[in-house]
Amino acid sequence: MTQSSWTVEPPPSASVTGTLSAAGVLLTDEHDRILMVSNPYREGLVLPGGGIEFDESPAQAAEREVEEELGLVVCVTRLLAVHHRTDPVQPAVTLYVFDADPIPSGTPLVLQPGEITETFWLTPAEAIRQHAFRGQLRLEAALQARATNQTIYLDDNHTLPGD
Repeated sequence: MTQSSWTVEPPPSASVTGTLSAAGVLLTDEHDRILMVSNPYREGLVLPGGGIEFDESPAQAAEREVEEELGLVVCVTRLLAVHHRTDPVQPAVTLYVFDADPIPSGTPLVLQPGEITETFWLTPAEAIRQHAFRGQLRLEAALQARATNQTIYLDDNHTLPGD
């Protein structure tokens, strides 16, 4: 009897939990403006961030994505919001928003080709208004969490803790 050698590929996160996962970072400058990015494949603006890989935590993914997309090395400081979002035609997704220390607005950014087309420093009200529609509530929650020093959980039926 011969022994065969084989490797097991780790499954994508959706096949393990039925849910996709992504993480972003609420980056602000010394004037409390929010750094938002545009993607060639999405309407509206979003926070820097992206998918969580099989072998990393949400915080690691958030930091990696900011470095890949903008050339910035940041250290997330705390979790602001978790948003579990369902859709009748797409897999469910859990999105994490982390906080980070402010960065100077003049900090040079190196945009990831094919991923980030432009960056914008916006007031909180402008950032919420221009955010891709499905993330507006999440950004509002992250800003509320930052102001009240708490973490907020959102899903189709809950906002915890909320007002």
